[in-house]
Amino acid sequence: MRAFSRVAENAVAERDQLRAEVAGLRTGYEAYERVNAELKQKVANLEVCQTVSLGMSGIIKCVAGELGFDAAGEDSAQDYLIGLARRASELKAENEALRKERDARHPFKPLHEPSIGYTGCVICGVYTDHGGLPCPKTRATADAAMAKGQQS
Repeated sequence: MRAFSRVAENAVAERDQLRAEVAGLRTGYEAYERVNAELKQKVANLEVCQTVSLGMSGIIKCVAGELGFDAAGEDSAQDYLIGLARRASELKAENEALRKERDARHPFKPLHEPSIGYTGCVICGVYTDHGGLPCPKTRATADAAMAKGQQS
């Protein structure tokens, strides 16, 4: 009976050891699956980037042809386009700075004027074109203010 219990104990110990190994393998496999999924996602992202890059290369070649660059000058065309993009961003920044300066100098001027040649009335704020003459409401408002001043 003692021999049987030793065999049983050995079997139980071996079973526990195998269960621990299986659990370790399961954990390792799950980690492998996670890493594999992440790598598949990275590969998919790189494929998209490559497609976009090839598309951009085609656009650059097309623009290079329109600008008069030959096929060998694709890099110079790309440099030219990058320079144009930088210049555009510089001009946008300069435009924004000038707009802020204008708004700071003219606090009563609305941010968006409807068109050139129209001026807003200081009294009512309506945009009118009276050929450089003041708005008719300005005179009435000034007369009313003067009348109040005389009454007090």
